[in-house]
Amino acid sequence: MRVKRFSPFLFLVILLVLGLFPQTIFSQHYAEKKAWYIDNWPDSVLSWEIYRTSFIGIPPTRDPYSSGFDVLFYDLAFKSEISKKGNCFGMSVMSLLMLSKGGYYGFCLPIPQYSGDLYSDLGPSDPNLRKAINAIHGHQLSLPALKFMLDIIARGKQRDGIYAYNQFLYYKSKDDPTVISVTKSTSPADGGHTMVAYDAKIVDGYRRIYLYDPNRSWADPAKRTWYTSGKNYITIDSTASHGWTFHHGTDWWSGDPGGGGNIMIFPLSIVGPTARSPMSLGLSVSDILAQFFVTGDNSEIEQITNAEGKRMYIPGTTDIDTNPATGLLNTMPWIPSDDAPAPQPGESSERTLVYFMLGNPRGAVDIDLRNGKTGYQLGMVGGTSYISLRAIGGAGKDLVTLEGAGTTKPGIIIRNQSNASRYEVQFTQILQPNKRSRIFRVKNLQVQPEKPVIIQVTRNQRALEINTTQTGLTYDLELVNVVQRQPTILKRKNVRVEAGHRQIIEPKNWRSLSPQMLQIRQAPVKIAPKRLQRLSKQRMIK
Repeated sequence: MRVKRFSPFLFLVILLVLGLFPQTIFSQHYAEKKAWYIDNWPDSVLSWEIYRTSFIGIPPTRDPYSSGFDVLFYDLAFKSEISKKGNCFGMSVMSLLMLSKGGYYGFCLPIPQYSGDLYSDLGPSDPNLRKAINAIHGHQLSLPALKFMLDIIARGKQRDGIYAYNQFLYYKSKDDPTVISVTKSTSPADGGHTMVAYDAKIVDGYRRIYLYDPNRSWADPAKRTWYTSGKNYITIDSTASHGWTFHHGTDWWSGDPGGGGNIMIFPLSIVGPTARSPMSLGLSVSDILAQFFVTGDNSEIEQITNAEGKRMYIPGTTDIDTNPATGLLNTMPWIPSDDAPAPQPGESSERTLVYFMLGNPRGAVDIDLRNGKTGYQLGMVGGTSYISLRAIGGAGKDLVTLEGAGTTKPGIIIRNQSNASRYEVQFTQILQPNKRSRIFRVKNLQVQPEKPVIIQVTRNQRALEINTTQTGLTYDLELVNVVQRQPTILKRKNVRVEAGHRQIIEPKNWRSLSPQMLQIRQAPVKIAPKRLQRLSKQRMIK
């Protein structure tokens, strides 16, 4: 057999080509070959189908009478909030899933083959790809992702640049790709951003985490220079400050353990798999994640304090209190992964902010909040109970106490320190998941400022109790009994409670709600001062 000899001339040609065009052959940029040629885009509304695809155990239809609290979570947090400023989390995680598995949801490598918009916020050309990225975008609200974030916050590492750098190296050593989330500040109102973290190194004494940014597509020549000029990284200070900086595009974002924004690494093993929604948790497993919502024009929760006096924020700031002696180490605000800039002219400034607490509150919880220009809606769900308070009108600071949330005896104390014109209160009690529930509604309730009213579910979830010591009340009542998705509703207008009285409202038979079967009893009572004056003078809002 004749063996062909290797030509010296051919060898020289290969060396010449390698010398003249080394980058062409070996140095394609990460964003050029492993990222989307599509710019990040917003979605004002995500469908129930996408919500159902994002998590496991979600009912096939949006049925408020059979899906536990999923409809509530979908309406307030998922539907119009999670993607209204972009899908950067979904774009980043979807690209890593495709790279690690060779494809995902029917979409195969290479990633740049898929076409889409670069300039008009239209997203992918393929509507199925759009839905797939939307669904992965929802994984930032999965139970594993939230618990992972809570653990970082409890350690006090959410703003530590060197901790993030070391976490990237750790997961890279385990061949577990990562995304990195950064925020402008610690306030959930300021939003955040998520990118792929694909490399890290020390340059000129500074640590760098190199990025693919969904806001900067390689296909756009104007944005490509961010990569080709070598600016695609987060800088981490090598000194004891552990600070970090990132040029977001229009301004610089930065932080360190003492202040500024957050920086957190999330491995694909946590945020990639489809997992449970936090809202269905209390109905099916023992590990409960309580959630707070506040919706309104410029409304925001400014503090959450439990019965032991432990708090979410360091007073006067939006910095999470991570001191074990004073901090609620199981509570945090959820910060969306995309920007939340000020609304444009003509755009509604109403928003929903979400806060999570791992485990039941176990007793009363005080909510300091800011009432915007038109009122607010405050909600808390945990276990098999949901409490909702809607304030109509008013402005400024308000203080609400929630008692027994997630139990069979939830209650609320309304003080009306923000001068709201009226309130609506609702208690939703799940007696048997997806089978039986009871809803108690109080509407058109006027509460005089600083003359507290207590409303509570009592008598094993059969009755509603209203207490007032300083002024009489008038309200509209609704009771709803839901059995196998079929609601029966009883309404009563202009129910009166005399000043200094306790009123008990209870149907004789919940299975047959009728005006004739409704019992309303009241008697004079003096509310124990400790219940209304539980807060110290330092905690009372002036």
